[in-house]
Amino acid sequence: MDKLLICDANKEDLKLIEDSEVLYEIEDLLPYAGCPCYQFNNIDQFKEQLIKDNQLRIERVKQEELKIKIIENNLSDKNIDFKYVYCRITSYLSNKATIKVTRSDPSLALTNIELLAIYSKAWQWIYQEEEEESGNPGNINGMLNRAKSNGRYGIFGHDITDLAYNGGSLIKIYNGFVVCKFSVDS
Repeated sequence: MDKLLICDANKEDLKLIEDSEVLYEIEDLLPYAGCPCYQFNNIDQFKEQLIKDNQLRIERVKQEELKIKIIENNLSDKNIDFKYVYCRITSYLSNKATIKVTRSDPSLALTNIELLAIYSKAWQWIYQEEEEESGNPGNINGMLNRAKSNGRYGIFGHDITDLAYNGGSLIKIYNGFVVCKFSVDS
């Protein structure tokens, strides 16, 4: 995970997405699946945090039926190398973002867990970039909500530690790349 290259998608990337044919779509790829603030160096660490969070969630509400099975699956059973993952991030941003993530070894199968981990790294990158550009604006006076920052994304409403994936997602599979969006709540 530390060998990912992350940047804003440029005009050529956005045109590629627009002009390419979607091979298929996957909705709601994972049920409730953790938080974008997880700190991890590899997929196993990320998966461990997902499982731990799920167990804590069950203990909190005392309902075993809420247990979610975290099953790792490949996104494609076809032989498609996914070099790029484009992460569409729109929640709590004044300026919506498409983040381009380049995988170090696209010949390795891309799993649902790795995709969510990549998406989490994209969220973290946005917050880091924003805070390097314009600093953390602190909270709105008299509230716990994050004030709007003045960087290129205009983050507002929540710190990254407030966010949790809610299970909603839309994954579009193309030949050679993936476009994904995972929904978050606070």
